[in-house]
Amino acid sequence: MRIVWVLVILIGVAWLLSAWDQSMEKRTQEAREKPRSQQYIAGNLDRGKSGAAAIDLNSYKTAVTMYCVNKGMRPTSLKEVVDSGYLPGGMERDPFGQLYELTYQDDRAHITSAGADKVRGTPDDIHQEFPVN
Repeated sequence: MRIVWVLVILIGVAWLLSAWDQSMEKRTQEAREKPRSQQYIAGNLDRGKSGAAAIDLNSYKTAVTMYCVNKGMRPTSLKEVVDSGYLPGGMERDPFGQLYELTYQDDRAHITSAGADKVRGTPDDIHQEFPVN
């Protein structure tokens, strides 16, 4: 009778190990299918910095608009906005360490961050566009 119980226990353990092995294989496969940026902390950090840059750009939009309303002219650079006290010092750099860029096209202002790759004109750039008078 003891031999039967030992065999039942061994079969149960073997079944549990097999199920665990299949579960681990499935998790490994799912991890391989995810983009690299979702697998590593660096990808999460870059997404966090991109979100912070988007928030900064929204603050710049408000500050540039207020500058235009109060001074009656467009600022020539974002440093001018910071130096005039519309934003705290240090905000002229994006979370990636690059300077934000302010340009105008007709009656629209464009503020951009070069993004994680630190190269302007690439798909990861963060951009804010708004009308100015």
